[in-house]
Amino acid sequence: IGNRAKDVQVIMISVDPERDSPEQLQNYVSHFHDSFIGLSGTEEEILGITTQYGVFYEKHEGTVASGYLIDHTATVIVIDREGKLRLVYPFNTQSEDIASDLRYLVRH
Repeated sequence: IGNRAKDVQVIMISVDPERDSPEQLQNYVSHFHDSFIGLSGTEEEILGITTQYGVFYEKHEGTVASGYLIDHTATVIVIDREGKLRLVYPFNTQSEDIASDLRYLVRH
C-alpha cells in the first residue's frame, strides 16, 4: 500500500492466553513484520472481541504432548479507526487483493 502503510496497523489477537505470553506473541508476530502487534487478554475480553467481530474459537483435547488444541476462524478482518468492521477475508485470500482494498480504504 506504499506510503499509506503508516495508516494501517496489523494486530494479531491470540485466543489462547493460557499459552501465549506477551513475549511469545511478540516473537510470533515479528516473523511477519516488525510493525505488527500481538495482543491477548483475559478469557472474558477475548470472548467479547471475538463475539463482536464474529470470530469462532473452541478449546478441545489434543494429544498428551500438546495438552489441548484450539480451533479458530482463519480470516483476516479489517476494522476502521472507529471499530467498525469493514472487510472480512477468507483464508488464502491473495495479499495483492487485500492491499488493493486497503489502498482504497485509506483514501476514503
